[in-house]
Amino acid sequence: MKYKIIIALFVTCLSLQGCTKKEITERLEAIQSNFETKVNPDTQIIEQGQKALENNGLDAFQMELNRNAPNGHTYIALSADQIKFLGKETNGLFTYTWKLRFQETATENIMGCDSDKVSWNKDNNEIIVSLASHCFNVLKQGNLTPTETETETETSEISETSPLRLVNIDAMTSVDDMSIVNLQSTADVVTINNVVINRGNCALLENIFPLQVRFGGVIPIRNKCHKNKIIEVLVSTDQGDWTFSI
Repeated sequence: MKYKIIIALFVTCLSLQGCTKKEITERLEAIQSNFETKVNPDTQIIEQGQKALENNGLDAFQMELNRNAPNGHTYIALSADQIKFLGKETNGLFTYTWKLRFQETATENIMGCDSDKVSWNKDNNEIIVSLASHCFNVLKQGNLTPTETETETETSEISETSPLRLVNIDAMTSVDDMSIVNLQSTADVVTINNVVINRGNCALLENIFPLQVRFGGVIPIRNKCHKNKIIEVLVSTDQGDWTFSI
């Protein structure tokens, strides 16, 4: 197609008693620009949607956090950027991906995700935010920066002593066949990757791992076993695997 355009332009220039190389280049760029616009008529609309997300996306993100914050927690939207066009849906909405970061006010934990979807309605300029469950995973705990977390993980060696201790096992109120295994950090920082109770025979009620715990922090592990039936707890951490026998 490009060669046909060049030939046509060359013939035109001959009929007009010649063109300079610069004039041919400028005319070729103009023709190509018009051709690309005709091929993708939504180009300007896509850019318009991106501008709308850049200007008003953070406010729409905060409104979504206010409406659908899980467990009654409150969150503050920190950033919504790195916007990339994904596609046009059958209902006319333009879909993008973006990088989100927000903070839980109670714990100061930073959460977010790098490729969540957001839609934009060109007719009313509405931004439609939907948060996937994985966006609520903790990326940074407290005042510990991601760089510090990565450095500590990379430089940590397998400890000779357990970075955790089993504090006690409590019964869950009014539930005879369930209990809570309480683990406490004895290291400055430890990441718990998994907990297995009675070699998997006591199923956990929730998956909260991986979870980073600072010194003195107590983590309750809720499970489907009576407290008197628990005889072994295996804890996998970034500092090794540790077994507690009761």
